[in-house]
Amino acid sequence: MLDSPERLLAEDYERALVGMIRGEVPPLAALLASRARLRGDIVQGISESDRAFLTGFFAGDPDWSLLPYPHASELPALTWKLRNLEIFRGKSPDEFARQHASLVALLH
Repeated sequence: MLDSPERLLAEDYERALVGMIRGEVPPLAALLASRARLRGDIVQGISESDRAFLTGFFAGDPDWSLLPYPHASELPALTWKLRNLEIFRGKSPDEFARQHASLVALLH
């Protein structure tokens, strides 16, 4: 989400949003600027411990002690994601490394 390719919104804007809103429709440029600002605000708001956790988690080696939730390692969604990351690393180690390096660069 934080570093995903930017979806082209012009067609969706014209087809869906313009006809859905009553009153003044914000210009497409304002929506695009809001998206960029939101992404930046989210990254800036991530604490150092959360950055460290995310970096380790997406490397497949989470430091659970960085989270304030004692049973986080038992959450099904997190164990499922870790399992999928391991499968991805096994099948596409170069792409796994590239994506992890991109995350590290974004967070640090």
